[in-house]
Amino acid sequence: MAKVKNTRVKQTNISKPNKKINKNKDSKIFVYAILIAILTIIVFSDSIRNYFVNNFDDIMYISSANNAKALIVKDIGTIFSSYVAGIYHPLTLLSLTIEINLFGTDATHFHLVNLVIHIFNVLLVFWFIYLLTKRIEICVIVALFFGIHPMHVESVSWISERKDVLYTLFFLGSLIAYLKYLKDGTKYKYLCYSVILFLLSLLSKSAAVCLAPIIVLIDYYLSRKFVLKTIIEKVPYFLLAIIFGIVSLTSQSSAVAMSALSDFKFSFIDRILLVSYSVMFYIIKALAPFYLSAIHYYPLKIGGMLPIEYYLAPIGIAFILFLIIKFRKIRKELIFGFLFYLISIFFVLQFIPVGYAIVSERYSYVPYIGLFFIAGKLYCDFADNKFGNYSKAGRNYIIFFVAIISLMFSYLTYERNKIWKNDVVLFDDVINKNPEVGHCYWARGNAKYELNNIEAALCDYNIAIEHNYKYADVYDSRAKCYFDMDSIPLAIESYTEAIKLDNKYALAYYNRAHARQKLMDYIGSIDDYKKAIENNIDNIGFVYNEISFSQMNLNDLQNALISVNKAIELDPDYASEYIINKAKIEYLQNNFEASLQDYNRAIESNPNSDLALFNRGLLKIAMKDTTAACKDFSQAAELGYAKANDAMKLFCR
Repeated sequence: MAKVKNTRVKQTNISKPNKKINKNKDSKIFVYAILIAILTIIVFSDSIRNYFVNNFDDIMYISSANNAKALIVKDIGTIFSSYVAGIYHPLTLLSLTIEINLFGTDATHFHLVNLVIHIFNVLLVFWFIYLLTKRIEICVIVALFFGIHPMHVESVSWISERKDVLYTLFFLGSLIAYLKYLKDGTKYKYLCYSVILFLLSLLSKSAAVCLAPIIVLIDYYLSRKFVLKTIIEKVPYFLLAIIFGIVSLTSQSSAVAMSALSDFKFSFIDRILLVSYSVMFYIIKALAPFYLSAIHYYPLKIGGMLPIEYYLAPIGIAFILFLIIKFRKIRKELIFGFLFYLISIFFVLQFIPVGYAIVSERYSYVPYIGLFFIAGKLYCDFADNKFGNYSKAGRNYIIFFVAIISLMFSYLTYERNKIWKNDVVLFDDVINKNPEVGHCYWARGNAKYELNNIEAALCDYNIAIEHNYKYADVYDSRAKCYFDMDSIPLAIESYTEAIKLDNKYALAYYNRAHARQKLMDYIGSIDDYKKAIENNIDNIGFVYNEISFSQMNLNDLQNALISVNKAIELDPDYASEYIINKAKIEYLQNNFEASLQDYNRAIESNPNSDLALFNRGLLKIAMKDTTAACKDFSQAAELGYAKANDAMKLFCR
């Protein structure tokens, strides 16, 4: 009996310290997570001061969100049934739309929300790794590097990449819910939560399809048996992945990006080398995040050969596979980390060269969790003396090394945020990294043009052409500069070059027509306007109105009237503007009553139309109603129409 009593005492004594240990452990987890979050906020704090990067998709996303800001049923339907930039991510667009509703279109709050979501992602990474490994050291290393890594600046500091941070939020939530389900296989509610969060992740960005195979990878890591139950569990994940994979392919095939294949012709072997390079690029940048750029252009082939690093990349991959085979004691961890990285990066590797960038820094956002997991696991295995060479001094050296790396990452990230300040600063940096690539000069020229720095924009467009970036868009952009500088013949010449390069370029035809109008080449302008219509230009009603203007100046009043009526029919939203043109044509036809009726309609629709008031005043002079004419001239003058003052001096003494 005494033995039993002693045993009970012993058991009681054991249970008390366990509770204390667990409490201390929970406190440690909380403190570490908060400290990592605070450091992440500090290193990304400068991003909140940045502006939009309009020529790098921001204007496209904000405009799309702004168009649906009323959030009525029709707007929400549009959000969930349309693509932006060839990508289906309605939840991302909805989040931007809600922000515009609440805070307006200032850039600050968009950057702030991106950062807040990133902080939540850091905490979720910490939680996910803890549930997976139960090791605080691994959680700290993975969450810390995930939070402050310079390669993640693009995902956080670029407003357009709201989709990246948002899909990751739901992605990590889905993985955490799945691990909670695995903890107790009878709690199917967590499995349901996981599938729902996966759906939300897919609605934020289709890159989330990689979660389905990662769920299988987690089963492998936790040594789950692949029986019927585990297979059935995965069915909803793979069904959703397949559905959204098809949606993604459909959306991309509708986008310009999909048709804009890389200009460089790469052989099958070249493509293998390009993919190998991409795989190694992200791994190397995880360790040494230097020489970062918003765009990493495809390599030039010199003498039919790619740069040397492309031939070394497959050797690097082979070496990694050798290490996985060699380190038997941690093989499962190495396989898990590397496959997590590879699966989540797989769908953005350039198997088919598209666009002008071979790799993009934002693509590292989720995949780096796998690589940082390996780093955290290696530290723990050393601390656990798994390799038989543990020493306190060695452990201290490793901690010191991690601290130095963290400081370096923090500094690089803080500085990198400044590069995303605006278009001009961003493309200054891209040009510094790629001085021989014409595309970046064109992009910077567009940014300068939007700032009304016309001469500087023209200089960049000319440099782009000198660097053999000879595309229709570039010549069209250059022509607009010439037009704004009143160098109309040069503008027409540059528009003509654009059309030679792309004879389906509707906007170039329209712009050349406008330039020809300014030189009073009305016949040439009508031909170009008609070409623009043939090539499906937007706002056809506006183009017909311009045609009517040219026909009116050629005294072809009958056809001018037909054209303006066509404009009113096709574009009723702007009918009040077109009616002014119609009334003027009727005036020239001496059809004063019809003209007066149309001017009245235009002014009724827009009482502040100074042009309509002035023109109606001239019509009333012709109709011998000087008193009414002077009243119209007076109202037009009050609205700032300069010619109205001259008319008053002439007719209203």
